Amino acid sequence: MTEQEIDNKQTFTSSHEPYEVGYGRPPKHSQFQKGQSGNLNGRPKGTQNLRDQMLEVYTRPVNLKQGSNLRSVPRVVALLEVQFQQALKADVPSQKAVFNNLKELGGLDQEPDSSVPEAEKYELTNEELDDLTDDQFELIIKAQKIRTEVVARRSIH
Repeated sequence: MTEQEIDNKQTFTSSHEPYEVGYGRPPKHSQFQKGQSGNLNGRPKGTQNLRDQMLEVYTRPVNLKQGSNLRSVPRVVALLEVQFQQALKADVPSQKAVFNNLKELGGLDQEPDSSVPEAEKYELTNEELDDLTDDQFELIIKAQKIRTEVVARRSIH
């Protein structure tokens, strides 16, 4: 840098000390004054942040047709209804999403309702086992495997 360039990049503070102006070092006269905010007016009252704007969009009412009835529900509820209908039509991603939502809400962690009786344990006698067809026996084995998997998953979560 030449001496003239250095002189151009220097300014003097009120105490007449040289101060180099450059990247991240604005001239002293254009810096914020001590004790003064950079945004004197602040954010205008009534303006919303992104979260509030998103909530407003998600909760805007929309008409949902159920059978011959029309009801007004928030958009997010309508989306959940559509997703649930897709899940009932065997759409695997929708089924996963429905169960993930249920899990996050704690719907799978609840204790069984006390009004629902516990399944009775029933052991087949040897005679009853002999009378079973191969298909019936396979169904019982599959049901036991599924029950074991469900119990194992509940204990993990």
